[in-house]
Amino acid sequence: MSSPVLYGMPISSGTRLTQWAASIANVNVEFKMVDLMKKDHMVDEFVALTRGRHCIPALTHGEFKMTESRAIAAYLLRLGEEEGQVKYILDSRTQAVVDEWVHYEATCMYKRVSAYAYHKLYGMGDSPSETEAERLNKSMEYIECRLKENCEKDKYLAGSVATLADLVVANCLSLLEAVPREVVDMVNYPYTHEWLERVARMGNYESILAPFKEFVQIKMSD
Repeated sequence: MSSPVLYGMPISSGTRLTQWAASIANVNVEFKMVDLMKKDHMVDEFVALTRGRHCIPALTHGEFKMTESRAIAAYLLRLGEEEGQVKYILDSRTQAVVDEWVHYEATCMYKRVSAYAYHKLYGMGDSPSETEAERLNKSMEYIECRLKENCEKDKYLAGSVATLADLVVANCLSLLEAVPREVVDMVNYPYTHEWLERVARMGNYESILAPFKEFVQIKMSD
């Protein structure tokens, strides 16, 4: 079968997650740019590919096609299980912890971080309130607490090996690049800071993240 084809753009958080999963799992993917700014996602061919969702990232692998960044990342990790750095086949309890983290990020953490980041970068939504800042730091405290509990025996969110949970949560926190330091200061979260630095060295995440960091610097200086 041919290599998977990934559709997205580098400044997209979901696209970065899927690219990172592919790099860690040693899965070669063909990347096709879909520039939201140019309305590439509204082209008939792409709308058909995503079954009317016209969202990024999207993936095709032969006749197989799918959307949703977390699901795509899981699929790519599964493809590369034999060679990848991230464990995908897990015992039931460890898998339950992974699922817990992935659902927490999708339903809570991502919304809290993106409320700040997307307002700053794209002018989306109202200016975040003090209450939203408190909620974001509550999520940071939760991650810090969980990592502190694990620190003596485990290095990752779900145990002694990296899993999809680490990629999903760490990639979400990359959006803190666009959150003012007075809102979230990583000095207050030393276990999270150390974990983020270690996880970010996996695969080629630094190069994947570079276009987003450059984009943030330009936007923050406007």
